[in-house]
Amino acid sequence: MREYIVAVGDFERDFEEYIVGYIREQKELIRCGECRYYFKAIPGGFSESVAGEHAGLCRHSQGCVATDPEGYCHYARRKE
Repeated sequence: MREYIVAVGDFERDFEEYIVGYIREQKELIRCGECRYYFKAIPGGFSESVAGEHAGLCRHSQGCVATDPEGYCHYARRKE
C-alpha cells in the first residue's frame, strides 16, 4: 500500500473524488524499510551496535544513521 503526506485545510469539504484526486498528485511517502538506502542491522555485528534500539541504518549520508523501518525522510528512494 502506498502512503502520502497531504496537507488538507480545515475549510475543505470532504468530497471523496476531490480529495482522492488531490492525493494522487502528491509525492509518494516511502518508509525507511522500503528505501534503497536502508539496511537491516546484523545481529551481534558492528551495524547492530551503531543502530542501537533501531532496526537498521540509513546509508544516504556519508555516515550511517540509525533509523526505524517505519520512519521516513525526504531522501527516500524506493528499492528497485
